[in-house]
Amino acid sequence: MLKRVAVCFFTIAFLLGCTTPDGPRFPLPAQDVSRPVPDEMVRVVFFNTSNHALYFESGHIRIQLDGNQIPTIWLDEYVQVYAEPGEHQLLLEHVDVFTFTDRYTVLLKDREVFLEVFNNVTSTKYRQVDELPPDFHSRFKPGRDPGDW
Repeated sequence: MLKRVAVCFFTIAFLLGCTTPDGPRFPLPAQDVSRPVPDEMVRVVFFNTSNHALYFESGHIRIQLDGNQIPTIWLDEYVQVYAEPGEHQLLLEHVDVFTFTDRYTVLLKDREVFLEVFNNVTSTKYRQVDELPPDFHSRFKPGRDPGDW
């Protein structure tokens, strides 16, 4: 009996961990980072630099900006969105043994903002960088919009 309960519990936990979050989605433009930025907008590029050795199975990061879903990015993937300048609420989340959800307030004021996102042992963090890494175009590929799966 106990074995059945344990199997049922882990099956349910696994299935819940595989779900794609529902909710409003952030408009996703073409993922060419060399395209011009629309007037009155900020280009925001999220790119996932999580450690391959530590997070090979749990390296994907869920992203929300102001409660709107942005596609989850896996190891060495990026996603680009356009947002209005100002303060925004950023949610980053990854699932390892537990779900680690972190909320931040980010200020988008420059024409382009590059946010390196990565998993940590007990959190999901970001770091704003001045420019994309030199190997960006060879290392990172665009994330996919779940609506296109």
